[in-house]
Amino acid sequence: MTDSRLSVPFEARGYRGDVTVSIRANEAPEAIGCPLSALGFPVCEARVDFSATGYAAILGWVQVVRMRSPHLTPDDQWVVDPLEIYGHLDTPFGFHGIAPTLFDAPSRSDRSRYLDWQAESYLCFAPTSPMAREAVAVAAFTWGFLLDRGEVTPREAKVLPLSSWSEHLELLGHSYPGWEFLRSAVL
Repeated sequence: MTDSRLSVPFEARGYRGDVTVSIRANEAPEAIGCPLSALGFPVCEARVDFSATGYAAILGWVQVVRMRSPHLTPDDQWVVDPLEIYGHLDTPFGFHGIAPTLFDAPSRSDRSRYLDWQAESYLCFAPTSPMAREAVAVAAFTWGFLLDRGEVTPREAKVLPLSSWSEHLELLGHSYPGWEFLRSAVL
């Protein structure tokens, strides 16, 4: 796989920004903190360039994942994909802070099973206050991989319409009842 790049412009709190997404094959798993079984799987990195500073630049990444496989039950359902270290915390964000970078390097130790793995990644902010427990998407993209007969085929990142965020509001509200997930961006 050759590296793929994508640019996703956004606006939040009256400031403009851009997300630069790169997808590449994981050619050195141990160098990026992954097990050797991650070799050949995709590495996704989404860097945020944002003209806001300080608290005004606080953003968060929410990622949902859908896995399709004859070996999974239930199949074809979206799940929230936080970092394992945040699993016990009441936050929908995998990455959060001042212009945070999303980094993900999924893998599977069993390459013999068919798996269609798709992620939707949403850059969010809290429109009423940078510290509010609310989120609305301002930029979105999808990416993933197909695992078939031992071969990993990473998928290029593609821009998603912000309206796709609404498809996940019920899941997010159920998973994080102390948070408010808003339908449309208040820029």
